[in-house]
Amino acid sequence: MSIRESMQASVDEFIANLESYATGSYLRDNEKEFWEQPFDPEVLPELRGIVQDFLDSLDRLGGAPSMEAVNGVVNGFIERTEDFDEKNAGAVIEPEEENDLNLFIHRALEAGGISEEIISSCPQFE
Repeated sequence: MSIRESMQASVDEFIANLESYATGSYLRDNEKEFWEQPFDPEVLPELRGIVQDFLDSLDRLGGAPSMEAVNGVVNGFIERTEDFDEKNAGAVIEPEEENDLNLFIHRALEAGGISEEIISSCPQFE
């Protein structure tokens, strides 16, 4: 099973949570009076693509990749995600999502059989 296949449910859950936040669907009707949409949920397919591209890039590394190769893929993912968020006025990726994405990176690397030594040296969202 590919890394992407093993992590797809996590991708779906992450995007669904952001969609719920963006649409206010988690709120009761009486809680929406002063609620303002934080960002347009129409941007979420782009973020889904960024996350899935990250997983595909990990899959392409193959067995026993070097620390530099793994760090390069992770850095690229972080940069693309930060660029996406900047393009959307910094409204999509909040500290909670950064924490979720750091955990996601860790789990994806574990799913790919990456050593704990390499995982612990990887860059993270800050």
